[in-house]
Amino acid sequence: MRPMGRALRSFARRSALPLLVCAVLTALMIYMAFESRRTGLNLWPDLVSGLSQSTVITGPLASGVCAWASSRWAAPAADRIRSASRSSASIRFAHAAETIGPVVAAFPAAVLVLAIYGMTTGAYGFPFIPWLLALWSCLLAAASFGYAFGMALGARWFTSVAAAIAFFALYLLSQSIGLPHGVRSLFPAVIDRDTAFARYLPESMWGQAVLFTAVSLLLITAADPARRRLTPPAGIAVAFLAVLAVGGGALVVHSNGQYLTGYNSRDFVCSGAQPEICLNRGYAAAHAPLHEEFARFEEKTRGTTLAPVLLEQNVEGIGDAPSPGARSVYLDGVDADGLRLSVFSYATKYGGQQACMDEGTPYQRILAVAIVDAWLAGFDEYGPGELEPTAPGAAEWARMSGVPVAEGNAWLRTHESEYLSCTLSLGDLP
Repeated sequence: MRPMGRALRSFARRSALPLLVCAVLTALMIYMAFESRRTGLNLWPDLVSGLSQSTVITGPLASGVCAWASSRWAAPAADRIRSASRSSASIRFAHAAETIGPVVAAFPAAVLVLAIYGMTTGAYGFPFIPWLLALWSCLLAAASFGYAFGMALGARWFTSVAAAIAFFALYLLSQSIGLPHGVRSLFPAVIDRDTAFARYLPESMWGQAVLFTAVSLLLITAADPARRRLTPPAGIAVAFLAVLAVGGGALVVHSNGQYLTGYNSRDFVCSGAQPEICLNRGYAAAHAPLHEEFARFEEKTRGTTLAPVLLEQNVEGIGDAPSPGARSVYLDGVDADGLRLSVFSYATKYGGQQACMDEGTPYQRILAVAIVDAWLAGFDEYGPGELEPTAPGAAEWARMSGVPVAEGNAWLRTHESEYLSCTLSLGDLP
C-alpha cells in the first residue's frame, strides 16, 4: 500500500498545476463567451464570437505556461535523454504531450460546458465545427510556440513572461502593419464575429486548422535539447509537416481568411399588422419591444411612403434581400439603444439620407434631413443633439425635438418630396 500511496501523491503533485492551468483557461473562455451574449438574446453565434475573441488572451497565457514548464525540463533533459534506453523522440514527445495536453484540453472542456448551457437554455443555432477546430488549433499553436520558446531560452526567471509577451507582440505586429486579411489570418488568433445572418466559408477554417497543427508539431520537433540531426524517418515526417503547413497557409491566403459572407436563412417568426415584423427565430424576444418602437415611428410617418408595412430582419450589406413588398430592418440587440438604432437605421435607409449621398449636396440640406431622421427614430446618439448650441442646426433641432407627433406628421406629409430628395432646408423645418 505504501508504494501505491507514494505513487498517488506523486501523481497529484505532477497533475495539480496542469489541472489548475486547464481550469483557469476553461473558465476564461467560458467567461468571454458569456460576455459576448447580447442583452435579451440567447444565440450560439454570440458564444462562438466570445470563444474566438478569447484567443487573443488565451494564446499568450498558453505560451507563457508552456514556456515555464519546458524551460525547467530542458537542461536536465538533455543528459537524461542521452543515457535513456528509450528513443529521444518518444521521451520528448511524451513530455510535450504532458505539458501541452492540459492546456489544449481547456478548449473542448469549455465547448462542452457551453454545449450543456446551450441545450438546457435553448440557445438558437449551432456552432460550425470547422470554426471550432480552427480555434482549437490556435490554442495548440500558441502552446507549442511557448514550449519551443522555453526549450530554447532555458530556465531563466523571465522565460514565461518573455514567451507570453513575444506571442502577443507578434499578434499586434501581424494586425498592425497593413497586411492583407488573408496574410494576417496566418497568425493563430481569430477575432471574427459569428452571426445568424451569414453563410460559412470553411476553406479558411480548414486551412488554419491544418496550418496551425502542422506548425505546432514542427515546433515540438524543433524543441529537442539533444538531437543534432534528423533520422531519415524524422526527416520525412518533418518534410510532410512542412508541406501541410504550406498547403494550409496557401488555402488561408487564397480564401483571404474569410469566415463568413452575408446570408439570410429566412428562418422567420412574424407578428403584428401595422407594421408586420418578421424576425429571425433567435431574435423572437425582440418582437414586442420592436413593435412599440415602430408603432411610434408609424404614427409620425402615417400617410407617407416611409410608413412601414412589412419588415423583415436582414443583414446589412451583402445578403440584404427582402422579399417583394417588404423592407429590411436591422437589429443588433434588444436593449433600448439597439431597438432605437434599428428604427434609426430604417429611417436612414428608406428616408432622405440616400439622396444626400450625392456629391456636392449642401451641408445644410444634409443637416436638415439628419434632424428629421433623429426626430422620426427618437434616436440622437450620432446626430444633431451633439451640435454646439450656436452651431447651424442646433436651434432647429431644439424646436423639432419638441414637435408633437400629430403636428410633425402633418408637416412630413407636406414636405415628404423635399425630405426624400434631400432638397430640404433648415428653414423648412417646423
